[in-house]
Amino acid sequence: VSMLVLRKSEPELPRPFRTPFFPGFPVIALVIAFVAFVALAIYNPGVGMVFVLIIAGSFGIFRLRKSPV
Repeated sequence: VSMLVLRKSEPELPRPFRTPFFPGFPVIALVIAFVAFVALAIYNPGVGMVFVLIIAGSFGIFRLRKSPV
């Protein structure tokens, strides 16, 4: 998602690499990841909840450590 937003909001920034078939590959990867997460949550809710807690904790730590710009 961040690649799509950054390429749209700041297209003039220099890029260290070019994504082949942009925006196709990132969108396909995002859909596959979402489907995999939903399947995990349906078939193994315990592991799905662990992933949610890890993501929420990582996001919280990132927000706390982020320096104001």
